[in-house]
Amino acid sequence: MKDAARKPRAKQAEPRRPFALTGAAVIQSIRSGMDLKQRIFRAGVAFAAASCVLLVPAWAQAKSWAVSVTGFNYNALPIDRFTVETDAGSASGANMPGLAYSGGEGSGSTCCYRVGGKTMTVKYQLWTAKPDWKRGDPEPPFITRTAPFPAPSDPKARILEVYFLPDGSVQGKLVSERDRGPIPYSRIMDRIHNESLDFILNYPKVQGRDVFSERFSHAIIRGWLLGLRSEADLYDFSMRALKVNAGFAEDPSIAPGLDARRGNPRAIMAYLQTVPDATWKRLAAEQKHYDETELEAQDAHAKHLAEVCKDMFTPCKAH
Repeated sequence: MKDAARKPRAKQAEPRRPFALTGAAVIQSIRSGMDLKQRIFRAGVAFAAASCVLLVPAWAQAKSWAVSVTGFNYNALPIDRFTVETDAGSASGANMPGLAYSGGEGSGSTCCYRVGGKTMTVKYQLWTAKPDWKRGDPEPPFITRTAPFPAPSDPKARILEVYFLPDGSVQGKLVSERDRGPIPYSRIMDRIHNESLDFILNYPKVQGRDVFSERFSHAIIRGWLLGLRSEADLYDFSMRALKVNAGFAEDPSIAPGLDARRGNPRAIMAYLQTVPDATWKRLAAEQKHYDETELEAQDAHAKHLAEVCKDMFTPCKAH
């Protein structure tokens, strides 16, 4: 019997070695992973930016708008005129009497202008001239302020409102309906008329002046400069001026406490609650005495001038 052909024995596979990287390979692997993460991150940022652009409506991406312009003067003194300059064009606004003179903050609208850009430069003439100013005398200088140009509130926004604030700053708003701005002057005035009309009608008067509006406007301005912003706080603050003493916030027994809490509305309103009743009674008595003496004398003098100087075009030297 022939020996059977011998088959070669299958070579046994060597045991699998654990996976290992050299130091250089490890570093290269880490770098590759970091590069991949950076590419993914950059792609995500680019996608997010593109998505944001797509999400912003076309009307909000416009570079200019055809508008009418309305000014709101929250200063006691009048603003004679103002202009608004932007990258897309310029506009002019009407004069505004001032809170102490008109009992309101707004002016008429002027039309029509094309404006737009990142910023707006507002130039205005705050009428700081003396009461005896006459034509030919030097006029007050123009004040210049720069503010961000406002984003439109909605697709129909065609009114550029410009707010002249008591601290000398200027703000703008691009709206479709009248907004009246950041200080609720008119809303508080309307509330007082609705709730206390008899109080207003019986308020001390001087011929040719609106004493109520003068005191109310100064109280609103003083409260706002202290940092009061809500309608409720400004209402409470102004009613103390109207019903107790127009200058209570400047009284030496109260003013330091208010100034120490400037910018903190809650602390200011809480502090006013701690003022002793005796102080409020003293202030009320002082205001009553002033109104019955000085204010009545001013009223009598104003009536005398009105009687003697009837021709407004003829200089009058009545005393």
